[in-house]
Amino acid sequence: MKKLFVIVLCAFSCSAFAGFNPDNSNLKTIEQAEALPNHSTVMLEGYIVSQAKKKEFYFKDMQNKLIRLKIEDHIWHGLDVSPNTKVRIQGKIDKYLLKSHIEAYQIDKIN
Repeated sequence: MKKLFVIVLCAFSCSAFAGFNPDNSNLKTIEQAEALPNHSTVMLEGYIVSQAKKKEFYFKDMQNKLIRLKIEDHIWHGLDVSPNTKVRIQGKIDKYLLKSHIEAYQIDKIN
């Protein structure tokens, strides 16, 4: 019984420390993301090309399509990017009438 308890405890604690490893098959273009239902989770690759407001930016995907991107301060984690830095954005699509934007949950540089 003790062995079973230790095995179960180890299984839960090991998975708690596992990092997120994105599955690139979930990668979308902006066009595909905009076709998804509101609040769908998306992963995009491209470039943050300009800043619109304090926490709002414009993101360009690999098909040169633009979308507004909201990034809260705590999401940056000290990451420094320029318009030439390729990034992977994970977040959700938010749709309002004729406009859409992505609310970012995570940003990673891509080499």
